[in-house]
Amino acid sequence: MNTAYIIGLIAGVAVGLVLLFLLIRYFRTDKKIMPKYDERQELIRGRGFKYAFYTSLVYFGLLTLTRFCLTEIIQPGVLTFLGVCLSVLVYAGYCIWHEAYFALNENPKRVMIAFSVIGVCNVIIGLSNLHEVPSLRSADATPGLLNLTCAVLFVGIFLILLVKHIANKRREE
Repeated sequence: MNTAYIIGLIAGVAVGLVLLFLLIRYFRTDKKIMPKYDERQELIRGRGFKYAFYTSLVYFGLLTLTRFCLTEIIQPGVLTFLGVCLSVLVYAGYCIWHEAYFALNENPKRVMIAFSVIGVCNVIIGLSNLHEVPSLRSADATPGLLNLTCAVLFVGIFLILLVKHIANKRREE
């Protein structure tokens, strides 16, 4: 890696952290950084973390057993990131379904809009990166595959939010 690449990577991470900080403040109704959850939400979130942890254990156990077959097809880093995203999806899905995902001081509509925008952007970036790559095993395919994995995560969370919203509307009627 050359120096310009490393400087660009550090600058990108710094800009990303600043954007994340600003987005978090934008999501909160009271403009504070820390989310506020009630006791019921904390219990459900704890259960969600437990299920996400078990998901990651099963995924990485299976990945270890099949590592030699799968790494011939896809880069190992992509497979690892896929496991992380799968665990996050399990956690988010459980918390969303049990109405403990959004903090008391959070604006759900803003979060849903952000998730849909992030998902669409990752699809576009991922597909544009993969367009030029001849093989998924190629190291050049890694950025595109990571973006597509993120896209699946954010689109999945958005779909769970949407289904839960529709279910709540039907229950109210």
